[in-house]
Amino acid sequence: MPSAAPTEIGMSDRLFRALLLLLCLAPLPFGSHRPWAWSLLSVLVGLLLCAWGYGVLRRRVRLAVPFPAVAPVLLAAGAVLLWATVQAAIPFAAPLTHPLWAEAAVALGQPVRPAPISLDPAATWGAVQRCLTYGGVFWLALQLGRDRERAYLGLHWLARAAVAYAVYGLVLFFAGIEAILWFPKWAYLGDLTATFVNRNAFATYAGLGLLICLALAIHALYRATSGGRRTSDEGRLGLRDRVSILITEAGTAILGVILLGTAILLSHSRGGFMATAISMLLLILAAAAAGLIARRWAVLLLSGMLCLGTLLVAVSGETTLERIAESNELEGERGALFSLTSDAILDAPWIGHGFGAYLAAFKPYRSADLHRDVLFDYAHSMPLEQAMELGLPAALLWLVALLLILIRCGIGLVQRRRSQIHPALAIAGAGLLITHNLFDFSLANPAITALAAYLTGVGMAQSWPSGEFTAAAPAGDLSD
Repeated sequence: MPSAAPTEIGMSDRLFRALLLLLCLAPLPFGSHRPWAWSLLSVLVGLLLCAWGYGVLRRRVRLAVPFPAVAPVLLAAGAVLLWATVQAAIPFAAPLTHPLWAEAAVALGQPVRPAPISLDPAATWGAVQRCLTYGGVFWLALQLGRDRERAYLGLHWLARAAVAYAVYGLVLFFAGIEAILWFPKWAYLGDLTATFVNRNAFATYAGLGLLICLALAIHALYRATSGGRRTSDEGRLGLRDRVSILITEAGTAILGVILLGTAILLSHSRGGFMATAISMLLLILAAAAAGLIARRWAVLLLSGMLCLGTLLVAVSGETTLERIAESNELEGERGALFSLTSDAILDAPWIGHGFGAYLAAFKPYRSADLHRDVLFDYAHSMPLEQAMELGLPAALLWLVALLLILIRCGIGLVQRRRSQIHPALAIAGAGLLITHNLFDFSLANPAITALAAYLTGVGMAQSWPSGEFTAAAPAGDLSD
């Protein structure tokens, strides 16, 4: 492919690279799962949004996807956050307010007064802030990731970052160093967690990175087998170019899959391993449905992934397999936690107990079935947790917003004639997170949820045909 004439990097490119840098660094401080870390992430995403808005006003940045195209998603998600704000900000009288407010007033000898629905308004405000941050990442990815070159650049950046974190974790694991950065590990000793504290959180992040590497491998395979990349001199790619793509691009991506797969197995996360395996299958099937790989290549790729997975499991997966064989998520402490959370949902099915307030709201429901002397700040099932905190109507609205995005990505798989790997990756990434978070809470980790928001944003951006929103571009656009 002949090199294009050098062009000045526009404001859109700078903003996109800044967003990628932020996403690549987000896992570094314990997965940004500390108040100062996610607060800093919120501030930086807010600054990028302000810069993007300034660029649009000055006609230096293109509004790539107009508001009406994503209005249903914005309305559904906005309604949920508006309800969470009501939970934290507006005092209500009984029976809308939580009965614990009245009990606390009686215990303190004070008159019962109107109180907010949320049992922990500060936690609710924090949850709203984090969701606005993820929404900001989604919006920037949607607008800036509409450009195909930037979308592929994002895959390469994020794949390299994920592999780098996996290699760091592998080095520490095989060296027998129990540390996270310069801090001694205080939990999950003997498990590979890289810069994360929780092995399940790292496994989820590594699973998303593995999907990105697999997407790059599929894209390289598509170009090599179909001559998908054209040049002005030769028309379609020659044999030498195709072999070069298979060896360099596809080979490098498969190496990333191997490293990340090994790291996931050594994290000993049952859910991370199984959710990643399911999402890999989903990505290959989505790519086949989009025509990115022929059926025979899809079968060969599935067979190759199965053989590779079997080899990795045989070498590094003994402990993970033992944990899978021993697991039963619906019995023991986890099952009791699910049951008690369900009881809390039934006590406030319409209004919830307060977004982000699970720790405070669950305490009255704790029973002797939970033997460990620990605080349960998560339900170990995000659907149950969301239903308890927000109430069933608002929790269903979250699901509606996600389904609208995935439906749009599914339409893009068949409507588009190129770049379908991005909506396919968004669908597979959502499959990984949904599967894992049925029995865990990795979405509570800001670095993971921000990455997921980016992948869905770019996937949705690349789901419309190339000329769909041409009229939305301002005449003075300097960057696209």
